[in-house]
Amino acid sequence: MFVNLNLKISVYLCILIFTFTGCGTLGKSDNQIQKDSILQNKKTPTTESLTPPPSSQKKELIRIAVLPLNNKWKQKISVDEVNVLTDAIKIMMSYLPKSEYLVMTKESMQVLIDPSKGGLQDCIGKCEVETGRLLNASWIVTGELVRFGDQLRVMLKIHNTKSGQFAGGDSFQGKDATALLSPLKQKTIKLMKAISPEFIRQLNNQAGPRLSDQVALLEETEGEFLDQPPRRALTSSNPLFAERRLKIKSSSKSKSAQKLSFDEQIAIMKQKTVEKEAHKRRVDQRWHSIRNSRGSSKERLQSLNLFLKEYQRHPLGNPREEEALQFGKNLEDLIQKEQKDLLKKKHERQVRLKWDQVKPLVRSGDESAKEALTLFLSEYEDHPLGNPLKAEAKKLLDQINSRNRKRIAVLQFKNSAKLSSFEIAFLTDTVRGVASKFSGFKVMTKENITIMLPEYDEADYMAESEVKTGRQLGAHFIVTGEVGRINGQLLLSIRLFNTDEGDLLSQEMMYGSSVREMQNQLKKTSNELFGRFADHPFGNPLKDEAEKVLNQINSRDQKSTIKENTPILDRRLCKTICRIAVLDFKNSANLGHFEMTVLTDGLRGTAPKLSWLRLITKENMVYLLPPEHTFDEDEVRTGKMLGADFIITGEVGRIEDQFMLSIRLFNTENGSLLAQEVVSGSSVQQILGQLKEVTNKLMGL
Repeated sequence: MFVNLNLKISVYLCILIFTFTGCGTLGKSDNQIQKDSILQNKKTPTTESLTPPPSSQKKELIRIAVLPLNNKWKQKISVDEVNVLTDAIKIMMSYLPKSEYLVMTKESMQVLIDPSKGGLQDCIGKCEVETGRLLNASWIVTGELVRFGDQLRVMLKIHNTKSGQFAGGDSFQGKDATALLSPLKQKTIKLMKAISPEFIRQLNNQAGPRLSDQVALLEETEGEFLDQPPRRALTSSNPLFAERRLKIKSSSKSKSAQKLSFDEQIAIMKQKTVEKEAHKRRVDQRWHSIRNSRGSSKERLQSLNLFLKEYQRHPLGNPREEEALQFGKNLEDLIQKEQKDLLKKKHERQVRLKWDQVKPLVRSGDESAKEALTLFLSEYEDHPLGNPLKAEAKKLLDQINSRNRKRIAVLQFKNSAKLSSFEIAFLTDTVRGVASKFSGFKVMTKENITIMLPEYDEADYMAESEVKTGRQLGAHFIVTGEVGRINGQLLLSIRLFNTDEGDLLSQEMMYGSSVREMQNQLKKTSNELFGRFADHPFGNPLKDEAEKVLNQINSRDQKSTIKENTPILDRRLCKTICRIAVLDFKNSANLGHFEMTVLTDGLRGTAPKLSWLRLITKENMVYLLPPEHTFDEDEVRTGKMLGADFIITGEVGRIEDQFMLSIRLFNTENGSLLAQEVVSGSSVQQILGQLKEVTNKLMGL
């Protein structure tokens, strides 16, 4: 009995010993046994594991110094933008293995530089190798920002401070700091190749040869990319393929090893998430580059189609596909609109070419003008793009049909030279004959004037206002004149008034020794005079375009400052239209009334030649000033009472046998004397000749 009991106890002890020593290993694979052994070793550390191996001892890191970029175009790029570009270089350099390399900060470099030598700022742009040795750095990176045309150009360099050798460099350009940031990162990778060729080789194997992909991988992994699968092949970057390979590889093992562990499944899911985020960032970067491109609509549409095609069969798809399709539809609409605008402009050019053929016929004013306009309007009546000049052509056609012409009255010239009535009528009819040749004028005959003004007296009509007489006649324009004699020479002064506005449009004077000679000059002068102011019944087809150009010139003149060579009487001194008054000259030389009138009118006749200048006539001055006012009072005060911007006064005197004429120009707004000129001569005729040059100088002619 005791023997059996002892035997049973021995068996039980053997079972217990076998259980704790060998039974735990049954059913386990070799790998699981090895893992359990490693865990057991970790739980029971030995003295050997507490002693660090010789290779784990701290070794000295290789220092890399990046100096601030030297900005030589401070008007284009600010200090903050330069600092951002410099920090971008430092961040890219920091992706090198941190166990081997150390990128120096700006603060550490400032501490190492001797303050007595000016600090870090004074080292920029100077000897790079010497600066790197002062910083105790093995590599030093420098760069410059310079102007290249209207672009910013960056030049990067890297030196080995130990050998003093130039290790490499590169340059690129962009329109601003934003455009420089992306190529700066890519060029920095080229500089990193001089520091660690092996690191760049591994980066090339992982991301491919494109620098943009290498920059994206470094920024995504912060330089820790060696543990990730290569991205050059699509299948290797797809977690689904990796999971399938893992399952195929494990199928040869036992059934217990075919099922993935919890940690392995979590790792695969994390890898999927990382790949999706990286893929989305790459797609977004490509998408924004297409959206913000400044090429033509066709070029942008081509880039968009390539973008859609590139990610069409990608395992992770295209997260921007719907937005890209809508953007492509908008681009197609824009291209169609541009094509329509192009066809419209081409059609408008063709219409204008035909309009240029019609215009010479329109100017003729006969029946051919009416036929040409009718044909031009019918040519594009049913055209899908219409006729852009239809309104203008129809307006001209209406004017031809109506035949509305301006009425002009030429009054009998006043005879102050004691010529015969026949000679005065001969000169007056000469002006009427010239005016009748202009189709824009309808000349009133002498008989019509007599019928409309029974009380009209040719001898003393000059005592009345010419504008008032023209309005009584119902004329749009009125021409008056006076013939006198100076030093045996005949002098004819003619004036043209606009009765609608009461303005003196022009005043001209002619000299001659005989009536015949005067008549020849009168023909030439009348042609020039009426050619400037005649309103053609068919209008000016390019009037709107000419007025637009004139307004642009006027606006530029108002914005620009007055230069030294600007005429004394300048339109920019007025707000809109300038008004000028010319007072009768003071007679201190005992000249005749007619001679004084000729001198004053010679100056008044120049003002109407300027479109921006309005002359206050003598009749208006008498009307605007009170009866008790005398012209000997303050000139500036008189000009303000007349509402004039400028006022001209003068005085004629005699020194020995010479006549002297003093002319003064005032600005009534501030009361300043703008100019004073003196004209001298032995006769009134000589003074008149010099007076023309002086007035041209004052008026800027």
